[in-house]
Amino acid sequence: MEKIGLRNKILLLMALPIFGLLIFSGLFISDKSQTVQDAVSFLQLIELVTNTTQLVHEIQKERGETSGFLGSNGTRFEKKLIQQRLKTDHQIAKMDNFLLKIDKISSNEGAIRKLESARERLQDLNRIRTQVNSLKLDLESALSYYTKINKLFLEGIKIAAHASYRVKGRKDLLVLSIFAENKEAAGIERAILSNVFSHNSFNGKEALHRKLLDLITVQEIFIVTFLTLANNRQKAFFQKQMADPSVKNADAMGKVAEQGLDQATLGIDPLEWWDAQTKKINILKKVEGFLVGEVIEIMEENSKEARNEIIVLSLAVIVVLGASLVLGFILILVINKVVRVLKDDKEKIAEAETEIRRAEAFKSTMLSSTSEAIVTIDDQGLVVEMNSAMEEIFGYSKKEAVGNQIEELIIPPDSREKYIAGMQQFFKTGKSPSLGKRFEVTALRKDGRE
Repeated sequence: MEKIGLRNKILLLMALPIFGLLIFSGLFISDKSQTVQDAVSFLQLIELVTNTTQLVHEIQKERGETSGFLGSNGTRFEKKLIQQRLKTDHQIAKMDNFLLKIDKISSNEGAIRKLESARERLQDLNRIRTQVNSLKLDLESALSYYTKINKLFLEGIKIAAHASYRVKGRKDLLVLSIFAENKEAAGIERAILSNVFSHNSFNGKEALHRKLLDLITVQEIFIVTFLTLANNRQKAFFQKQMADPSVKNADAMGKVAEQGLDQATLGIDPLEWWDAQTKKINILKKVEGFLVGEVIEIMEENSKEARNEIIVLSLAVIVVLGASLVLGFILILVINKVVRVLKDDKEKIAEAETEIRRAEAFKSTMLSSTSEAIVTIDDQGLVVEMNSAMEEIFGYSKKEAVGNQIEELIIPPDSREKYIAGMQQFFKTGKSPSLGKRFEVTALRKDGRE
């Protein structure tokens, strides 16, 4: 460090905090950039979830109409089923296009695999539809086929929710996943009761009644879980939507089926049930859309906040670095000026020291070469310097004289008071009547002789 100049030392001291600031800023910006990237990937995942829930919704409707068609031995739901199949095919095409363009890694590879597995099962859809058209497929097989596909789709959503551990909207996606499963259970209920009401009783369909009771229990569990995890805004929206009269109408029909195991006839028109339960499911779909919007809003806010923090910090770093550079430049100018001044002063001091050495040499030469006694005193009258002639004339060695009062050495006692008064006057005013004049005085030798 001793070999490093003052200017370089100051620059080094400035560089250390700047370097630390750059490291901290880099880490902060990297973290926030990752947050933005996570948000972008998560929004793509939400788009995937949206496409998935829309396809599940259409498959749910096709499943329900297929169940009603089979339950009525093809006498009902035919027109509805044909129209619904077109809607399902349209949504399948949308999903296929989306899966082709999506980044499978950033959108969660595990979730994508589930969705692709569900898509592979849909390859048998036309074969299933043909069997339904010819009434060669039993209800249980039809329900199982559609339900397994929807289960895979919903499992993909659940995997995505659990895998999004870094993302702020993870909990909301989990809430959405739970609600989507509740909606799927409502869809299965619609399919089962469409078949039962077409048959007008549970006679020979007791297994469907047990399945209905299981579905009612599952929906209750999903709703309790949803309300436990949902935020206040989500709860309020859900409760407001569920107060719709169509929900109460569908629940009343469902209650008839729940209590109608031993009834000879249920007395519920299957198409009326279908319409009522579909209205309820559409309301659930509306809530589902609200939950998706909540997640998107959270992620967009999170991404915007992270971007703003990056911008603010970047500007702050630029300002600090700019100020540091300006300060460093000013310090360098000041240091250069100080160095030049010190260099000039050093040269002047060196010149002065040279002059002093010359004067000392001249004084020494003069003291040693003259035959006259010369003595130098300070402002206290103490002897500072004397030459050899002084020693010879007065008998004092230099060692004996230096540091002693001159009047005690060479001034006679009767003249000392006058001498001291004259010297005090000189030191006080810088003036003396004797100054610059030659005159003779009586002085004492060491042995007391004058």
